[in-house]
Amino acid sequence: LDTIADDSGAILAKDSADNLYVDTQPVLYQGQPVPQAFFGHTVVGVDTSNSANALLLQSLVADGNQPTHRLLTDETWRINGIFNSLQNESSPSLDISGREISSIVNVAAVVGAYEINGVKNPILFVRRGQTYTFNLNTPSHPFYLQTMGNGHQSADIYSRGFSGNGQTSGEYQWVVPQDAPDELFYQCKFHSVMFGKIIVMD
Repeated sequence: LDTIADDSGAILAKDSADNLYVDTQPVLYQGQPVPQAFFGHTVVGVDTSNSANALLLQSLVADGNQPTHRLLTDETWRINGIFNSLQNESSPSLDISGREISSIVNVAAVVGAYEINGVKNPILFVRRGQTYTFNLNTPSHPFYLQTMGNGHQSADIYSRGFSGNGQTSGEYQWVVPQDAPDELFYQCKFHSVMFGKIIVMD
């Protein structure tokens, strides 16, 4: 292994295939080895100073004095999700509760997207135990909540507390279950690009 960084009490290294290791533990994302060049960034170090392990990344395309970002991992250096795990190195984690959607969710179908409260395919932030009313106006674009995005699959439908799956008009309430996963998706039955992420918070 070739050492990349050794300045935080943990050694970041890579093998001949450019895959990363921290103290000989492979870094994994979705069960696959993580290369040093990762999602448009290069991994330049590790951080074990806070309560969570993190990889330190810099953009591959930025010029000059570029910011370093922290990508959180679990204790075995597995990356569990890009969206929730990426943050600025020097910034505290932001309270995202202010991004929470209103209790009325107006959903319309436009070309290539669901328009929700005036925004195309936005990320929705919801809270466990809260009730949201989905006001659907999506002719020919049946609306679903799913555990996966980027295409409708009947096996991925999430129906806990929601009766509006497969509907194109009307109001449907969703009481977000306490055991809802941290990440869900809304998805059109017929068009894979008509989808967006739902972040579920406590």
